[in-house]
Amino acid sequence: MVDLVSIIIPVYNSEKYIGKCLDSVLKQTYQNIEIIVVNDGSKDNSLEILKKYERENLNKITVVDQENKGVAITRNESILKANGKYIMFIDNDDYIDKDYVETYVREAEIGNFDVVIGGYSREDENGKTLKLLKLENTEWSKLMVMAPWAKIYRKQYFLDNNITFLNNNIGEDVYFNLKATLLTDKVKIIDYTGYTWFFNNKSLSNSKQKNIKDLQVYELLNS
Repeated sequence: MVDLVSIIIPVYNSEKYIGKCLDSVLKQTYQNIEIIVVNDGSKDNSLEILKKYERENLNKITVVDQENKGVAITRNESILKANGKYIMFIDNDDYIDKDYVETYVREAEIGNFDVVIGGYSREDENGKTLKLLKLENTEWSKLMVMAPWAKIYRKQYFLDNNITFLNNNIGEDVYFNLKATLLTDKVKIIDYTGYTWFFNNKSLSNSKQKNIKDLQVYELLNS
C-alpha cells in the first residue's frame, strides 16, 4: 500500500507565485497526496486562483478559505484536518522538484523515521541560485533549517507528542522545529536539495506570514 501524504500550504497574497507552487506539487512522481491549501484572508486574487486549481484537481486539492489567522494557527488546524500518514509543508511562493515527495517518503519508510530532513536551494526571480544548502549526516544538521519545509513528518508523532506551532508572530517555526527534531531519535538527515526557497523581496515585509523562518540558523552563523 502506498501511504497518503498530506501537503499543507498556507496562502496569503500570493497570486503571482501560488500557481508555480501548486504546479510543482501536482507534477510529483509520488501521486498519493492530498494538498490542503488554506487561503488565510488574502486581499488579492489568490482565492480565485486556488478555486480554479481545486475545480481542475478535485481528487487532489482541497481549498480552505478563512479570515486571517496567521501561519501558525493555519498550520496547526491543517495538521488536524490532514488524512495522511505523513505531513509536509510548503510556503506559498516556493516550489519543489518532481521527485521531492517520493524521495522523502522512501527515506521515511526505510527506517520508519518520525522526521526526515533535507536541504534546499535558494533562488531569486531570475532563477539564479543564491545558496545551495546540502546537509551532512550530523546532529547539528537537525537544527540548520529552522523552517518546517524540506522535511517530512509522521503525523502520529505530532499527535503523540503534542507538537504544534507556537501561536506567535515571531519564532513559531523555531519552537516547532526544536520540538519536532529533538523529541525523537528517529530522525534521518539526507543530502537532498529538492526544495526551492524563493527569495521574494516583497514578501519579506509580511511579518505575519514569513516570520523568523527568514532567519535560518545557518544564515545567522554564516553571515
